[in-house]
Amino acid sequence: MSENRNSAQISAPMHNIIRLLRGIFDSQQANYIGAMCMVTCVAFFTIDIALDIIRISQGEFIFTSYDTTHFTLEIIAVLCLVYAFLNVVRRLQQARRQIDASRSKLESIRQDFREIFEGKCKAWSLTAAERDVAILLLKGLPLAEIAEARKTAIGTVKAQSSTIFRKASVRSRPELMSVILDDFLESSDR
Repeated sequence: MSENRNSAQISAPMHNIIRLLRGIFDSQQANYIGAMCMVTCVAFFTIDIALDIIRISQGEFIFTSYDTTHFTLEIIAVLCLVYAFLNVVRRLQQARRQIDASRSKLESIRQDFREIFEGKCKAWSLTAAERDVAILLLKGLPLAEIAEARKTAIGTVKAQSSTIFRKASVRSRPELMSVILDDFLESSDR
């Protein structure tokens, strides 16, 4: 029984360490950490190779088969690490470009949606207050939260919602969203 308790005590700290390591390896910074580790290894092996070359030039280095193999493997390790580092940097740059392109496209979609929404607000002759309530309705906020966000009474928000629905010729939030989304989807097809 005491063995089980001891293994549980040991496994809890190990579990925390494993969780920490997973957090490090799964984080967005993991590629940068990996790249820095590669640079550190390249620096270490390069310094070791340079010291070996200095010892060779001074005649202090006697080439045995072990030394030759060791020296060759160090050179291969540096070349592999440099290749891996350059590959990681290239992939990080590609990922950054993809993220930037996605952000740009998302902003374009947001702008298109805003334009359609603003056009609908003008077509329906919504007041500024009704427009603000319409946005919050489309976001799915409950009437009480809309009232709280706008610092008005819930009755005022209910009246504004009814007016928005009447002006838009709809009966509910889903219909309001549908009217706007239909125009949005039609504009994106063009």
